[in-house]
Amino acid sequence: MYHLYEISTRPFLHELSQKLGKKITLKDVPMDFFEELAEMGINVVWMMGIWKLGKKALAFDRSHPPHQENFKKVLPGHQTDDTIGSPYAVVKYECNPEIGTDEDILEFKGKLNALGLKLMLDFVPNHFAPDGELRDIDPACFVQKPPHAHNSPANYHEDGIAYGKDMYSGAWMDTIQLNYWNPKTRDYMKEQILRIGELSDGVRCDMAMLVLNWVIEKTWSEQLNAYGYKKPASEFWGEAIAAAKQLFPDMIFMAECYWNTEETLFSLGFDYCYDKELYDKLESGHMDNLRGYIHWRGLNYFKKAAHFIENHDEPRAPVAFHSLRRANAAAVVTMALPGLRFYNHGQFQGRSNRLAVHLRRAADEAPHPETEAFYKKLVKAISSPVFNKGNWTVPLVTGENSWKFLSFAWSYNGETCAVIVNYTDAMADARIVLPDAQSTTPGDNIPIVELLCGEKYERSLNEIRTKGLHVVIAPSWATSTRSADRSQARPVATKKN
Repeated sequence: MYHLYEISTRPFLHELSQKLGKKITLKDVPMDFFEELAEMGINVVWMMGIWKLGKKALAFDRSHPPHQENFKKVLPGHQTDDTIGSPYAVVKYECNPEIGTDEDILEFKGKLNALGLKLMLDFVPNHFAPDGELRDIDPACFVQKPPHAHNSPANYHEDGIAYGKDMYSGAWMDTIQLNYWNPKTRDYMKEQILRIGELSDGVRCDMAMLVLNWVIEKTWSEQLNAYGYKKPASEFWGEAIAAAKQLFPDMIFMAECYWNTEETLFSLGFDYCYDKELYDKLESGHMDNLRGYIHWRGLNYFKKAAHFIENHDEPRAPVAFHSLRRANAAAVVTMALPGLRFYNHGQFQGRSNRLAVHLRRAADEAPHPETEAFYKKLVKAISSPVFNKGNWTVPLVTGENSWKFLSFAWSYNGETCAVIVNYTDAMADARIVLPDAQSTTPGDNIPIVELLCGEKYERSLNEIRTKGLHVVIAPSWATSTRSADRSQARPVATKKN
């Protein structure tokens, strides 16, 4: 299974430049940081925001009053140079010249691959920057206002090309909307995916559901019908992914997606889709909804899902989950599921200050040592063979307080790992029944190892299989900055001799 680490490229290089006292580009990146990631168990690095951007979107970001107000809110002391423009307002799928060249991307990819790390890059299918090269090649590749319609500045550029948007949001005024019902647009965007395949091992597709035909129809039918465009018989993603996989069979496709579009995107060839619903349910903390979701989705879904408690679109985990303690408990639940495990730069340090995608830095804060220690143990544990090659089940939890617990079990090659989390606001005990618990140790008493704290003890294998492993665990909702340890989230293993 993949363990992915997201890095916002330009802020990361700015951070390194400040630290080392000289300008750092892709070509100059010290690899010791990535060596540490590989040693922890990370095997995919997503370098977000690597493509060439334009002057128009940057000028908009630096002058638009609502943007400026937000930037000053998230970054006290914000200066003009701190605004570097959205990485999702691409002008061309070639390396941003401020950070390197395409050759530098390939060289960097080679260095990562030598460490056992794959490189993932972005694809933004829905829109381009206003000064993107495709606008000059063929403006008909973009959605345009209907003839004789009022050219509303809230919806269209001065030349009548629509701003990018989805069917629920207002306009994204630093972008222009692609027209996927024009075959020329489809052909051009397929070529960009193939280009990304030449430079990387995988691609994260931004808001992938926006180019599904039914979404386009619901959002843009008035404009497209006015020019005689008809809904295509096939979906863009099915054609594009098939073409890419023919040339790059191992290329990973990950979709950011919402609105219950995951199964559709899986059917069109995506390897992984965001599991935003799990994130939302963990954030709300409603235990019945959480358990119901886990049982409903099951193994076949989870093994194709990308699980996270933080990424560049969401608040930092300690903010979203109201404390480091609860955030770390949510991380145990999330990363113990089958599928792609997804971490964000700064998450391991327990950062609370969000890095806006338009900015080169976040507000300063000190790392949280206990959280750093927690993630070193968690990622190492979750990267072990039992959590990647093993059989995953949802065990029976019994006892008066059983409703307070979330639990999973993994078994592989004579080892069973049980993940047990008290995801409520009160101390509780329960029994976790593991009928398939394995151990190669002779006799009934077998060694138990708590993977996050290292504590060892013995328990009856027969009791674990019948009555269950008895646990007493403190709450994860406590207003504390302590990291998740054996008192609230407990991956435990029956170990081989």
